Amino acid sequence: ADSMTELNARLRLVTTSSNELKVVQQSLFEMSQKSGTSIKANSEIYFGLARASKTLGTSQADLIRLTDGLSKASIVGGSSAESYKSAMIQLRQGMESGVLRGQELNSVMEQAPRVAQALAEGLGKTTGELRKMGAEGELVTEVVIPALLTGFKKIDEEFESMPNTFGRGWQKIENSFLTWIQKANEAKGVTSLLSEAMSSLSVAMDSVSAEGIATTMQYAANAAS
Repeated sequence: ADSMTELNARLRLVTTSSNELKVVQQSLFEMSQKSGTSIKANSEIYFGLARASKTLGTSQADLIRLTDGLSKASIVGGSSAESYKSAMIQLRQGMESGVLRGQELNSVMEQAPRVAQALAEGLGKTTGELRKMGAEGELVTEVVIPALLTGFKKIDEEFESMPNTFGRGWQKIENSFLTWIQKANEAKGVTSLLSEAMSSLSVAMDSVSAEGIATTMQYAANAAS
């Protein structure tokens, strides 16, 4: 519940109304269930993309398509979860800065090569030419986004031929559970009540003096002996 609450709090920062937030949440859930990918990871990717492209006016539908393509690329490309997550952070940072180059581009090319390939194909370039474009500062965000949308069309085709694994099936169950927990928490405010109770306990503990603690421990020691 905490994890989903934090993710949805971030999504609120990149949506303009409660209705838009609900649409984004539902779109991310449906997309994740269709592909068998993590709704948590996809929500983080969407948040990063929305922040990076907010000055460009990228549509919500395109942000969902980009998120979908990036999540599918992790399966098609066979990258490890940790290396792929690192590459997505670097991709987001590069796009937020306005241009993908240097360490950010290298990370994407090395740790998420299928994404780099999709970017190159969307631009009609080779991966070697992609490195040159990065070095010359030509991979600006307004160029990268449409190129990825074009390149991800082939990833969609490749993904359809991938086997439906147990892992992806289990991920759908986890997505459903997390979403159910989030809805239950929103309805009942369970984590908010627990957080308040824990804060009260913390205040109570802080109010106990060191001398009082020492006296209590000494009393307990004497009683035990």
